[in-house]
Amino acid sequence: MLIKLSNDKDLLPKAVCEELRYSNKPFQENNPYQASGYVLYKDEDFVIRAVCWISDKERKFVNVDVDRGLLIYSIAHDHDFSFLTVGHYGSGYYTETYEYDYDSVIGKTGESIEMKKISFNQLKPGQTYLFRAGKEIHQQRSPDDFSISLNLIVRKRGQQRFNDQYAFDLTNKKIIRPLENDTFKRAQTVHLIADLLGSKCLDSFWKLKDSHSCRRTRIEIMKELTKFNPTLRNEIWENAKLSSDTILSNAAFEALK
Repeated sequence: MLIKLSNDKDLLPKAVCEELRYSNKPFQENNPYQASGYVLYKDEDFVIRAVCWISDKERKFVNVDVDRGLLIYSIAHDHDFSFLTVGHYGSGYYTETYEYDYDSVIGKTGESIEMKKISFNQLKPGQTYLFRAGKEIHQQRSPDDFSISLNLIVRKRGQQRFNDQYAFDLTNKKIIRPLENDTFKRAQTVHLIADLLGSKCLDSFWKLKDSHSCRRTRIEIMKELTKFNPTLRNEIWENAKLSSDTILSNAAFEALK
């Protein structure tokens, strides 16, 4: 399906013109992706998006402060979702890909990561690649000319995304920082609630620390509970320490050092 769509070289301009001409909604209102991405189709089961890749010679026309999302080549990163991509237009961007095990890391800034380089490819027109969530890190390099890729992102109906997403230092094999995906935003909301409500949020936090579906949210809740109740640190982290979830148990052992 994705390759058949990609064979239509007028696909993206037709979609943009159609939306601008007939839609009464703000342009790309439901597009959660960065500036270089355009959502062609979206429902509960899958998303089809087009991603634009500018060449080095075109960078001089980019306003870095406004269009930072177009300059993503220097950031090695993973994704919290898997997707299939195909080269659609232009010569295609280059990708350096590494393999790693998401479940083996804690997620700390500066944490050393075991990773292995598995490929360096150019996504030429018609060429496909399956990027695996929690298994691969990639760093894109600019194409020789303006290029477009199409992505198919399959979603499980009603399922939220709970994995962290990271930026990586490939040279030193370390985590640079978490990226601002849904999980990161939920974790930040925990700290905001604690700052605004203080001890009024503690009853809810005690209920959620072992039951919330997102492990990163649980970790941040336990951090806030420990701040309010330092003498109860062992009790707060006890269940997490015994968890079969590596990230959760590692966070507990770190907290109890």
